[in-house]
Amino acid sequence: EYLFATVVLMGLIQIFVGIMKWGKFIRLVPHPVMLGFVNVLAIVIFLAQMTQLMSVEWGPYGIRVNAVAPGFIDAGMSAPFFKNEAVRKQRGSGVPLRRLGTATDVAKAVMFLASDDAAYISGQEIAVDGGVINSVLAQLPREQPAAQ
Repeated sequence: EYLFATVVLMGLIQIFVGIMKWGKFIRLVPHPVMLGFVNVLAIVIFLAQMTQLMSVEWGPYGIRVNAVAPGFIDAGMSAPFFKNEAVRKQRGSGVPLRRLGTATDVAKAVMFLASDDAAYISGQEIAVDGGVINSVLAQLPREQPAAQ
């Protein structure tokens, strides 16, 4: 209901940050965008790609723009979903690190990108997903070769 207003407000905040030259801008993007799923809203894909565009446009002003893409995180809106132990075990076992992520995992990635340790990192989307982004193709079912 308020998606358009939220997008407009976010755009205004981004412009303000750019004008003020505050130096660091870190966005949270949905994980499916990094996987290349086309069935998510076009606006979500646009916002994810905006990170790269903003890093090029604002880089000359010393402003770094990065994004964090959380995976299966046991916090916030997902917390009620993961209260079901069967779901928790199933999702956790599908992650290469064999556990769900926490809000602290995401916060540490954001803090790293905001720190001076990431002074030369810009235009990147960092997946905080326990390795899911790298193993998703390995998880897909495959046809077994026919026995001869």
